[in-house]
Amino acid sequence: MKEEGENINFSTPTEFLVLFQAWTIVSGIVFGIFYLIFAELKATNFLIAVCFIAAILLITSIVWLCKLFVDFIHKKLKVEALTKYRNDYLIAFGTIGMFIVVLRVLPYFSTLSKETLTVTSLVYLITSTSIYYFFVFQTLDKKCTWIQLDEKTWIKFIVTTVLINVVLLIVCIRISVEYDDIIMRNQIILGFWLWTFPFAITFAELARVLLFGLQLIDSNGNRNEVTKKSVELKKVKSKSTPKPEPPSKPVAPKPTCNICSAPYTENGVHTPRIIRECGHSVCEQCADKLLNAKCQNILLCPFCQKPTIVNGPAGTLPKNFALLEQMTEMQQDPIRIV
Repeated sequence: MKEEGENINFSTPTEFLVLFQAWTIVSGIVFGIFYLIFAELKATNFLIAVCFIAAILLITSIVWLCKLFVDFIHKKLKVEALTKYRNDYLIAFGTIGMFIVVLRVLPYFSTLSKETLTVTSLVYLITSTSIYYFFVFQTLDKKCTWIQLDEKTWIKFIVTTVLINVVLLIVCIRISVEYDDIIMRNQIILGFWLWTFPFAITFAELARVLLFGLQLIDSNGNRNEVTKKSVELKKVKSKSTPKPEPPSKPVAPKPTCNICSAPYTENGVHTPRIIRECGHSVCEQCADKLLNAKCQNILLCPFCQKPTIVNGPAGTLPKNFALLEQMTEMQQDPIRIV
């Protein structure tokens, strides 16, 4: 895993799964195109191709509209960015997980034909890939990422996920044995084996968002640490009592330039310079800008509009030593000055 402060760019099992699903969809499209070119010209072939393309466009459009609706709700409720991303991921992984659960349970109620299995599998591939792209892919490792876990927590999390899926698989096989219909029994076992890997990955990602949360990524691609959304941390926070802050010493306000509002310094671009003809003071940086604005050696006071001839840069104007001495006294005894 990445160390703190390093750029974040790593893949998760979900990304490989979705990449495989997208590759399957593209392969199906390419195969369909070659089939239309070289197969016998029949209306049914073109009808199947049109239905397949229409299904892709329809499902993708529905998922995209759902994403726009969710973003609209987040905007209206003025949800913070981190909470918004967390909600998006919960919606994505929760929806995909429920879809897989339906596909795993469906063979318990009826014997599915090859055509039904093919159609439901295609709908799942298109839907899950679209959901992942619109809700997760556009922000994961770009605007936010997972909170890093220590090795011990990782092992516990992976072992728990594997055990849950093994128990579900054993229960499935045990229930399928009770069915007298061999075809239905084989479909139940095959369905559970087929959807075990996608379900395990989706379940793990959903649990990871719920238990550990996310963290933002700054503009430089580095982790921006946030409070970990875990139950243990919340318990520790609720038990701990904040220590009273010691009373702060009064700090006298520093004199600032009346043009740029930057505090004056003894040296540098914010040194107070006196405009000779009127006695007003501005910082050296603002005096330079006033000289450059006129493109000549005449500095027009921004307060009283009295001109002053300057032979050279703004650094040749006299320092306001009285103001600098006052700043030194304020630093030494701020209570007396205030």
